[in-house]
Amino acid sequence: MAAGGLRPSDVDFMPPLLRSLSALCRLRGKALSPQFLLAGLSGSTVSAQACLRVARKAGLTGSVLYRPLLAELSNLTLPCILLLSGNRSCVLTRLIPGAPAGAEEGGAETSGTGQAQAEVIFPETESTSQLVPLDALQEEYTGYALYVAVPGRPQEHVEKLRLAKGKRWFWDVLRYYAPIYRHVALASVIINLIALASPLFAMNVYDRVVPNNAIETLWVLASGVIIIYLFDFLLRALRTHFVDVAGRNADIVLSSNLVDKVLTMRLESKPESTGSLVNNLREFEQLREFFSSSSLLACIDVPFLVIFLLLIAFIAGPMVFLPLAAMPILIGLGLFLQTAARRCAEQSYKQNMQKNALLVEMVNGLETIKACQAESRMQRLWEAVVGLSAKSTAESRRYTAAWP
Repeated sequence: MAAGGLRPSDVDFMPPLLRSLSALCRLRGKALSPQFLLAGLSGSTVSAQACLRVARKAGLTGSVLYRPLLAELSNLTLPCILLLSGNRSCVLTRLIPGAPAGAEEGGAETSGTGQAQAEVIFPETESTSQLVPLDALQEEYTGYALYVAVPGRPQEHVEKLRLAKGKRWFWDVLRYYAPIYRHVALASVIINLIALASPLFAMNVYDRVVPNNAIETLWVLASGVIIIYLFDFLLRALRTHFVDVAGRNADIVLSSNLVDKVLTMRLESKPESTGSLVNNLREFEQLREFFSSSSLLACIDVPFLVIFLLLIAFIAGPMVFLPLAAMPILIGLGLFLQTAARRCAEQSYKQNMQKNALLVEMVNGLETIKACQAESRMQRLWEAVVGLSAKSTAESRRYTAAWP
């Protein structure tokens, strides 16, 4: 028992900001206990940003606004949470202006004392509200207010669209980082234009500089090409950095969303095989690797093929028909191999999922396997699954090697 005869159950350890958020949700018509809100936190620090994340998980909308003066707040937008100094908070439910000098009775509601007051709910006494002087509250106010609202209930035909909207959780995250990929595209434009400097430099040197023994011109051209290549190196480094930043941030957000979906999943929706679920979550690493690898940069560079074809046509004229004739052949061959490679990739994915599921279930049920003396049977199952997985992976690699 603690000092003074207090027991741990008699002490409230709940963060005050969560109690304020619970009171605000109750005033908004959606009762959420502080314990429920605490379970939705992803870290040990309770901040305004963490409260917004918890509120959004609960189906609410919210934002943190900077409003330095309490007198400028409108009663139409209340209640809201006021962030006070010393990591304290309260729920502001109403502002009561003071009575002006010489005001007649029967007018607008005033405090009755001539001083502006605010009706607030403190987390220590969340069940009751009290009036405090507005000036005293302004001294403790940090200037930030947290607003939470309950969105309107959708109609039945709109409710059916929830599943379709949920499919956008992946692309919405990538669309959020689209400005970074626009920087990558701009860098790719300049890099591909710089790539034209090498053939133009060689053509001018062999056609004009060498026959005329123009050493000064050669030095000028060489200096310009060196400067261009330095810019090319810098732009390539920046482009790689941008792709890494976007891929890393997207990976953090997507991983957080995936784990959040797993934790909030209804138990009846849980797959029977835990290993399969773990394998599906792990396979999302390949998407992160794509959005931060050279494959994405290669996809961005594809449109610049037109620029090089125009350059070949400008310099060599009819020679441009050779790459133009080869392009449909290469594209057709790639599409043909893609069909077979996709089939092999699907088989390999299924076999890997079964292998991972079997491994997890063997480890979790190791005591049962030993008690039933089923080691040999599980060994045969493992060898069969591994053999099929290795066969599918090898076949998929053959198709990949056939198309570099």
